[in-house]
Amino acid sequence: MYAEATGMSSSIDTNRVTEVLLSDGWHRVDEGSLTLDLISYREGAADPWLHPETGFIFVEQLPADTHKPGSKITVAGPLASLHAVRMR
Repeated sequence: MYAEATGMSSSIDTNRVTEVLLSDGWHRVDEGSLTLDLISYREGAADPWLHPETGFIFVEQLPADTHKPGSKITVAGPLASLHAVRMR
């Protein structure tokens, strides 16, 4: 089962997520790299966390039609900006 639904709630296994939908379109997630945790934007490691919130981070392999095909980048942001997921 890809997602487990119980009543009004459902559970998504982040290890099965293959793509995420952000405002600029679908992004391919490297297997097992999607993590949900507290995130905060700050200027340096010694700076205090500013307004921590639940967020996501994952590794994406750039597609062949980019200027660096096959390169990997890290994508992170607030959980509220993740619109949908595709799972295997």
